[in-house]
Amino acid sequence: AGEGVAVGDRGGAARGPGAEGFDRAGELVATIDPVGIGPTWPLGDDAFLRSAGLDSIVFDVATGTEIWRSAGTAVGTDDDTVFLCTGPGPDGLFAADATTGEVKWSAVVPCAHAVVHTDSVTLVAIEPTGRNHRLVVVDSTTGAVISDEVVSDGTGDGSADFQTPIAVGDTTVVSGGEAALVVFAADGTELSRGPVGVGRILGQVDGLAIIGNNGVARGVDPMSGGIVWEREFPTFPPIVVDGGGVWLLDGPAGTVTSVDAATGGDLWTADGGLTPTFDVAAAGGAAYVVTTQALVALDAETGDVLWSRHRPLPL
Repeated sequence: AGEGVAVGDRGGAARGPGAEGFDRAGELVATIDPVGIGPTWPLGDDAFLRSAGLDSIVFDVATGTEIWRSAGTAVGTDDDTVFLCTGPGPDGLFAADATTGEVKWSAVVPCAHAVVHTDSVTLVAIEPTGRNHRLVVVDSTTGAVISDEVVSDGTGDGSADFQTPIAVGDTTVVSGGEAALVVFAADGTELSRGPVGVGRILGQVDGLAIIGNNGVARGVDPMSGGIVWEREFPTFPPIVVDGGGVWLLDGPAGTVTSVDAATGGDLWTADGGLTPTFDVAAAGGAAYVVTTQALVALDAETGDVLWSRHRPLPL
Protein backbone atom coordinates (compact mmCIF):
# COMPACT_ATOMS: atom_id res chain seq x y z
CA ALA A 1 0.00 0.00 0.00
CA GLY A 2 1.22 3.53 -0.68
CA GLU A 3 1.93 5.89 -3.54
CA GLY A 4 2.07 5.12 -7.23
CA VAL A 5 3.97 6.93 -9.97
CA ALA A 6 3.64 6.44 -13.73
CA VAL A 7 6.55 7.38 -16.00
CA GLY A 8 6.10 7.29 -19.77
CA ASP A 9 4.80 3.90 -20.86
CA ARG A 10 6.19 2.16 -17.80
CA GLY A 11 4.34 1.00 -14.74
CA GLY A 12 4.04 2.27 -11.20
CA ALA A 13 6.33 2.25 -8.23
CA ALA A 14 4.52 1.51 -4.98
CA ARG A 15 5.68 3.56 -2.04
CA GLY A 16 7.17 2.05 1.09
CA PRO A 17 10.73 2.28 2.38
CA GLY A 18 11.66 0.82 -1.02
CA ALA A 19 9.90 0.61 -4.38
CA GLU A 20 9.29 -1.65 -7.36
CA GLY A 21 8.95 -0.72 -11.04
CA PHE A 22 6.97 -2.59 -13.71
CA ASP A 23 6.93 -2.29 -17.47
CA ARG A 24 3.78 -1.80 -19.57
CA ALA A 25 3.28 -5.59 -19.73
CA GLY A 26 3.43 -5.96 -15.96
CA GLU A 27 6.89 -7.48 -15.73
CA LEU A 28 8.98 -6.48 -12.73
CA VAL A 29 11.97 -4.54 -14.12
CA ALA A 30 13.39 -2.72 -11.10
CA THR A 31 13.61 -3.14 -7.35
CA ILE A 32 14.80 -0.23 -5.26
CA ASP A 33 16.33 -0.81 -1.84
CA PRO A 34 14.73 1.00 1.11
CA VAL A 35 15.68 4.69 1.08
CA GLY A 36 12.93 6.19 3.23
CA ILE A 37 9.38 7.33 2.63
CA GLY A 38 8.51 10.54 0.79
CA PRO A 39 6.80 12.01 -2.29
CA THR A 40 7.67 10.69 -5.75
CA TRP A 41 8.06 12.86 -8.87
CA PRO A 42 8.23 11.66 -12.52
CA LEU A 43 11.17 13.12 -14.47
CA GLY A 44 10.53 12.87 -18.19
CA ASP A 45 10.13 9.34 -19.58
CA ASP A 46 13.26 7.78 -18.14
CA ALA A 47 13.61 8.70 -14.46
CA PHE A 48 11.78 9.56 -11.27
CA LEU A 49 12.75 11.41 -8.12
CA ARG A 50 11.97 10.39 -4.60
CA SER A 51 12.25 12.51 -1.48
CA ALA A 52 13.62 10.42 1.38
CA GLY A 53 13.99 12.20 4.68
CA LEU A 54 16.10 15.30 4.03
CA ASP A 55 17.47 13.97 0.73
CA SER A 56 16.13 13.71 -2.82
CA ILE A 57 17.22 10.77 -4.99
CA VAL A 58 16.81 10.30 -8.75
CA PHE A 59 16.47 6.76 -10.12
CA ASP A 60 16.51 5.26 -13.61
CA VAL A 61 12.96 3.99 -14.07
CA ALA A 62 13.97 1.00 -16.20
CA THR A 63 16.63 -0.40 -13.86
CA GLY A 64 16.11 1.20 -10.45
CA THR A 65 19.72 2.42 -10.51
CA GLU A 66 20.43 5.57 -8.52
CA ILE A 67 21.51 8.38 -10.88
CA TRP A 68 22.16 11.14 -8.35
CA ARG A 69 21.12 12.39 -4.94
CA SER A 70 21.17 15.74 -3.18
CA ALA A 71 20.39 17.18 0.21
CA GLY A 72 17.06 18.98 0.13
CA THR A 73 13.39 18.21 -0.44
CA ALA A 74 12.03 18.44 -3.98
CA VAL A 75 9.28 21.06 -4.35
CA GLY A 76 8.89 21.16 -8.14
CA THR A 77 10.29 19.92 -11.45
CA ASP A 78 10.29 20.62 -15.15
CA ASP A 79 11.92 18.78 -18.08
CA ASP A 80 15.42 20.01 -17.25
CA THR A 81 15.45 21.11 -13.61
CA VAL A 82 14.60 19.94 -10.12
CA PHE A 83 13.78 22.66 -7.56
CA LEU A 84 14.67 21.82 -3.96
CA CYS A 85 14.36 23.35 -0.49
CA THR A 86 16.80 23.08 2.39
CA GLY A 87 15.39 25.92 4.50
CA PRO A 88 14.76 29.67 4.49
CA GLY A 89 18.46 30.68 4.53
CA PRO A 90 20.84 31.60 1.65
CA ASP A 91 20.35 28.19 0.08
CA GLY A 92 16.62 28.03 0.90
CA LEU A 93 15.64 27.34 -2.73
CA PHE A 94 18.03 25.91 -5.27
CA ALA A 95 17.82 24.47 -8.76
CA ALA A 96 19.60 21.28 -9.82
CA ASP A 97 20.11 19.84 -13.30
CA ALA A 98 17.58 17.00 -13.64
CA THR A 99 20.10 14.77 -15.43
CA THR A 100 23.23 15.27 -13.35
CA GLY A 101 22.13 16.89 -10.09
CA GLU A 102 24.58 19.77 -10.61
CA VAL A 103 23.40 22.92 -8.81
CA LYS A 104 22.46 25.70 -11.23
CA TRP A 105 21.62 28.48 -8.75
CA SER A 106 20.34 29.21 -5.25
CA ALA A 107 18.07 31.98 -4.01
CA VAL A 108 17.52 33.73 -0.66
CA VAL A 109 13.75 33.26 -0.47
CA PRO A 110 11.31 31.50 1.85
CA CYS A 111 10.83 28.00 0.49
CA ALA A 112 7.56 26.25 -0.31
CA HIS A 113 5.93 24.06 -2.93
CA ALA A 114 6.99 25.44 -6.34
CA VAL A 115 4.71 26.14 -9.29
CA VAL A 116 6.94 25.95 -12.37
CA HIS A 117 6.17 28.08 -15.43
CA THR A 118 8.12 28.49 -18.67
CA ASP A 119 10.38 31.30 -17.42
CA SER A 120 9.61 31.57 -13.71
CA VAL A 121 8.92 29.69 -10.50
CA THR A 122 6.21 30.81 -8.05
CA LEU A 123 6.28 29.98 -4.33
CA VAL A 124 3.33 30.51 -2.00
CA ALA A 125 5.24 30.55 1.30
CA ILE A 126 4.24 31.27 4.89
CA GLU A 127 5.57 34.28 6.78
CA PRO A 128 7.82 33.39 9.77
CA THR A 129 5.00 34.57 12.07
CA GLY A 130 2.70 31.96 10.48
CA ARG A 131 -0.03 34.60 10.08
CA ASN A 132 0.33 35.60 6.41
CA HIS A 133 1.57 34.30 3.08
CA ARG A 134 4.28 35.62 0.79
CA LEU A 135 4.03 35.18 -2.96
CA VAL A 136 7.57 34.87 -4.30
CA VAL A 137 8.42 34.68 -8.00
CA VAL A 138 11.96 33.89 -9.18
CA ASP A 139 13.51 33.58 -12.63
CA SER A 140 13.71 29.84 -13.38
CA THR A 141 17.00 30.22 -15.26
CA THR A 142 18.95 32.42 -12.82
CA GLY A 143 17.08 32.37 -9.51
CA ALA A 144 16.80 36.18 -9.54
CA VAL A 145 13.82 37.42 -7.52
CA ILE A 146 11.13 38.93 -9.76
CA SER A 147 8.52 39.61 -7.09
CA ASP A 148 8.15 39.13 -3.32
CA GLU A 149 4.89 40.36 -1.80
CA VAL A 150 2.70 39.61 1.20
CA VAL A 151 -0.67 38.23 0.04
CA SER A 152 -3.92 37.65 1.90
CA ASP A 153 -5.70 34.33 1.79
CA GLY A 154 -9.01 36.18 2.06
CA THR A 155 -10.07 34.87 5.46
CA GLY A 156 -9.43 38.20 7.17
CA ASP A 157 -8.26 36.52 10.36
CA GLY A 158 -4.52 36.86 9.79
CA SER A 159 -4.10 33.10 9.42
CA ALA A 160 -2.28 31.29 6.63
CA ASP A 161 -4.81 28.94 5.02
CA PHE A 162 -3.56 28.64 1.43
CA GLN A 163 -2.70 25.06 0.49
CA THR A 164 -0.70 23.54 -2.36
CA PRO A 165 -0.87 25.84 -5.43
CA ILE A 166 -0.94 24.51 -9.00
CA ALA A 167 -0.17 25.75 -12.50
CA VAL A 168 -3.09 26.24 -14.86
CA GLY A 169 -1.63 27.35 -18.16
CA ASP A 170 0.57 30.38 -17.48
CA THR A 171 -1.15 31.16 -14.16
CA THR A 172 -0.74 30.05 -10.55
CA VAL A 173 -3.97 29.06 -8.81
CA VAL A 174 -4.20 28.61 -5.04
CA SER A 175 -6.97 28.03 -2.54
CA GLY A 176 -7.62 26.18 0.72
CA GLY A 177 -10.31 24.79 2.96
CA GLU A 178 -11.04 28.24 4.39
CA ALA A 179 -9.13 30.42 1.92
CA ALA A 180 -10.18 32.32 -1.20
CA LEU A 181 -9.59 30.98 -4.71
CA VAL A 182 -6.93 33.31 -6.13
CA VAL A 183 -5.26 33.38 -9.56
CA PHE A 184 -1.85 35.00 -10.14
CA ALA A 185 -0.02 35.71 -13.39
CA ALA A 186 3.42 34.18 -13.88
CA ASP A 187 5.01 37.49 -12.75
CA GLY A 188 3.03 37.50 -9.47
CA THR A 189 0.28 39.95 -10.49
CA GLU A 190 -3.09 39.03 -8.97
CA LEU A 191 -5.58 38.39 -11.77
CA SER A 192 -8.71 37.32 -9.93
CA ARG A 193 -10.01 36.50 -6.47
CA GLY A 194 -12.96 34.17 -6.03
CA PRO A 195 -15.05 32.92 -3.14
CA VAL A 196 -13.72 31.78 0.24
CA GLY A 197 -13.98 28.16 1.36
CA VAL A 198 -14.27 26.45 -2.02
CA GLY A 199 -11.71 23.85 -0.91
CA ARG A 200 -8.24 22.49 -1.55
CA ILE A 201 -7.03 22.30 -5.15
CA LEU A 202 -6.19 18.72 -6.10
CA GLY A 203 -4.99 19.38 -9.64
CA GLN A 204 -6.14 20.61 -13.03
CA VAL A 205 -7.40 19.02 -16.23
CA ASP A 206 -7.77 21.02 -19.45
CA GLY A 207 -7.70 24.35 -17.58
CA LEU A 208 -10.32 23.34 -15.01
CA ALA A 209 -9.23 23.30 -11.35
CA ILE A 210 -10.39 20.18 -9.50
CA ILE A 211 -11.15 21.07 -5.88
CA GLY A 212 -12.16 18.93 -2.91
CA ASN A 213 -13.64 20.00 0.43
CA ASN A 214 -15.69 18.22 3.12
CA GLY A 215 -17.02 15.42 0.96
CA VAL A 216 -17.66 17.58 -2.12
CA ALA A 217 -15.62 17.63 -5.34
CA ARG A 218 -15.91 20.55 -7.75
CA GLY A 219 -14.66 21.49 -11.18
CA VAL A 220 -13.98 25.23 -11.05
CA ASP A 221 -13.08 27.77 -13.74
CA PRO A 222 -10.19 29.50 -11.93
CA MET A 223 -10.44 32.80 -13.81
CA SER A 224 -14.15 33.38 -13.14
CA GLY A 225 -14.43 31.36 -9.95
CA GLY A 226 -17.50 29.73 -11.46
CA ILE A 227 -18.37 26.18 -10.43
CA VAL A 228 -18.71 24.08 -13.61
CA TRP A 229 -19.77 20.91 -11.80
CA GLU A 230 -20.17 19.64 -8.27
CA ARG A 231 -20.69 16.21 -6.76
CA GLU A 232 -20.77 14.72 -3.30
CA PHE A 233 -18.68 11.74 -2.32
CA PRO A 234 -18.04 9.93 0.99
CA THR A 235 -15.40 11.73 3.04
CA PHE A 236 -13.10 8.72 3.19
CA PRO A 237 -12.57 7.95 -0.54
CA PRO A 238 -10.01 10.39 -1.94
CA ILE A 239 -10.09 12.16 -5.28
CA VAL A 240 -6.81 11.83 -7.21
CA VAL A 241 -5.90 14.03 -10.20
CA ASP A 242 -3.09 12.52 -12.28
CA GLY A 243 -2.14 11.87 -15.88
CA GLY A 244 -4.84 14.15 -17.25
CA GLY A 245 -7.59 12.26 -15.43
CA VAL A 246 -9.70 12.46 -12.28
CA TRP A 247 -10.00 9.30 -10.20
CA LEU A 248 -12.27 8.47 -7.27
CA LEU A 249 -10.89 5.77 -4.98
CA ASP A 250 -13.33 3.94 -2.75
CA GLY A 251 -10.90 2.21 -0.42
CA PRO A 252 -13.33 -0.02 1.53
CA ALA A 253 -15.12 -1.13 -1.66
CA GLY A 254 -11.86 -1.72 -3.51
CA THR A 255 -12.97 0.23 -6.57
CA VAL A 256 -11.64 3.05 -8.71
CA THR A 257 -13.89 5.31 -10.79
CA SER A 258 -12.77 7.42 -13.73
CA VAL A 259 -14.52 10.79 -13.48
CA ASP A 260 -15.19 13.01 -16.50
CA ALA A 261 -13.19 16.15 -15.69
CA ALA A 262 -15.46 18.30 -17.85
CA THR A 263 -18.80 17.27 -16.29
CA GLY A 264 -18.04 15.43 -13.02
CA GLY A 265 -19.94 12.36 -14.25
CA ASP A 266 -18.67 8.78 -14.03
CA LEU A 267 -16.99 7.30 -17.10
CA TRP A 268 -16.42 3.82 -15.67
CA THR A 269 -15.89 1.98 -12.41
CA ALA A 270 -13.54 -0.98 -12.03
CA ASP A 271 -14.24 -3.33 -9.15
CA GLY A 272 -12.67 -6.59 -10.35
CA GLY A 273 -12.18 -7.89 -6.80
CA LEU A 274 -9.60 -5.26 -6.00
CA THR A 275 -8.35 -5.10 -2.43
CA PRO A 276 -8.73 -1.71 -0.66
CA THR A 277 -7.39 1.07 -2.91
CA PHE A 278 -4.93 3.76 -1.81
CA ASP A 279 -3.58 5.59 -4.87
CA VAL A 280 -3.65 5.77 -8.66
CA ALA A 281 -1.14 7.11 -11.19
CA ALA A 282 -1.74 7.37 -14.93
CA ALA A 283 0.43 7.66 -18.05
CA GLY A 284 0.76 6.07 -21.47
CA GLY A 285 -2.91 5.08 -21.64
CA ALA A 286 -2.85 3.10 -18.39
CA ALA A 287 -4.01 3.79 -14.83
CA TYR A 288 -1.96 2.02 -12.15
CA VAL A 289 -3.95 1.38 -8.97
CA VAL A 290 -2.11 0.73 -5.71
CA THR A 291 -4.07 -1.42 -3.26
CA THR A 292 -3.22 -3.03 0.06
CA GLN A 293 -2.13 -6.23 -1.67
CA ALA A 294 -1.64 -5.54 -5.35
CA LEU A 295 -0.61 -3.22 -8.17
CA VAL A 296 -3.33 -3.28 -10.84
CA ALA A 297 -2.97 -1.79 -14.34
CA LEU A 298 -6.21 -0.65 -15.98
CA ASP A 299 -6.90 0.66 -19.47
CA ALA A 300 -7.42 4.38 -18.77
CA GLU A 301 -10.14 4.67 -21.43
CA THR A 302 -12.25 1.63 -20.56
CA GLY A 303 -11.28 0.44 -17.08
CA ASP A 304 -10.45 -3.03 -18.39
CA VAL A 305 -7.79 -4.85 -16.37
CA LEU A 306 -4.50 -5.07 -18.27
CA TRP A 307 -2.64 -6.96 -15.55
CA SER A 308 -2.46 -7.40 -11.80
CA ARG A 309 0.43 -8.24 -9.53
CA HIS A 310 -1.00 -9.60 -6.29
CA ARG A 311 1.07 -9.76 -3.14
CA PRO A 312 -0.80 -10.92 0.00
CA LEU A 313 -0.04 -9.21 3.27
CA PRO A 314 2.33 -11.25 5.48
CA LEU A 315 0.69 -13.22 8.28
